[in-house]
Amino acid sequence: MSTGNKTFIEKIGAYENDDMSQDEIIMFFQELVDNGAAWKLQGHYGRVADVLIESGLVKDPSNNIGTAIKFDVETGETELFCDVVRKDLTSQNK
Repeated sequence: MSTGNKTFIEKIGAYENDDMSQDEIIMFFQELVDNGAAWKLQGHYGRVADVLIESGLVKDPSNNIGTAIKFDVETGETELFCDVVRKDLTSQNK
């Protein structure tokens, strides 16, 4: 599912229904970090945002230095990373 023309609520639904590609998840979390919603929604979103920022996949707008977005789609590192984060956070919420 492409999230380009979706509303904020539709994007949350797509994320929670596991209906986003790994790259869409990263773009979605960049949006959540940019507008501050990552820390206003339930704790899962803030924890995932923190991990993605620490890994360099999402840029922290409060960091003046900036963080390069680093991932290699061809080797699947982004997909593997997001799967690990999602499994970890899912197990914490049970």
